[in-house]
Amino acid sequence: MIRYFRKILIIQRSFYTMIRLSILFILISLTGCQMAYRTILGVDSTPEWLEHEKIETIIKKRHIPTNQAFILDNESYTEALITRAKAQAKELGSDSIITTGDTLALETIKNNLKDDSQPVQIRFFDKTGKPVFKMVNCYVEKLIPMSWNIENCFDEFPPQAISELKGAYQDNLSFFLPHFRRLDGQSITIQELPQSDYYAIIFWNNIMIKPSKKLIKEMEAYSQEFDQHSIHFLYVNNHNAMIWTQLNDEQKEEIRTSGL
Repeated sequence: MIRYFRKILIIQRSFYTMIRLSILFILISLTGCQMAYRTILGVDSTPEWLEHEKIETIIKKRHIPTNQAFILDNESYTEALITRAKAQAKELGSDSIITTGDTLALETIKNNLKDDSQPVQIRFFDKTGKPVFKMVNCYVEKLIPMSWNIENCFDEFPPQAISELKGAYQDNLSFFLPHFRRLDGQSITIQELPQSDYYAIIFWNNIMIKPSKKLIKEMEAYSQEFDQHSIHFLYVNNHNAMIWTQLNDEQKEEIRTSGL
């Protein structure tokens, strides 16, 4: 299993150049979410693979408590998303989630897969880990100023689903935790989490910089506004995960064998 917490070896400039160019394609193809305005959105068009020390520096800069900071194991998380989607498709009698003439049900499965693969997300769960709410960067509006409070979803507690995500599939907290790593590389289980009324996962990175910063800031304000409810946030950095998706098998193996 890949561990992003180890120090990465220096990768050739040509390799970085490929990463910088290709990362834009994944953001555009996955989101289709106003990415023509990437400059306004605050998207880094020349992202680089971040060493563990650099990620820790960014975490401190965002004032994220280290005991609530995690790094996404992209390989296992992506595999889990695809396995889930294929299983759902199979229940509908389809051997693939990529078909022509999709039914509405299959289209919904693919839309959920797209949403769950987005770079910046917020998800809420109750104290038992049951899903309550999700929002991803695709649906952020009002680019100037940017706000995550779509359809006033964060005007009450717990947040309410926006119209485009009502009925969207949501996984339990236990689905996500096996794919998170603490800064020391250790895994986390639901039993290890502190008792709380609610749990919330924030997926963030230093590629979609502005959406990530805005989401973290707005969730801090939201937690303070409804401080009668305890919320334990899990801040999951997926920066390198977004780059990992663009690499071919040979490049991935190079990183694995480089002591990553």
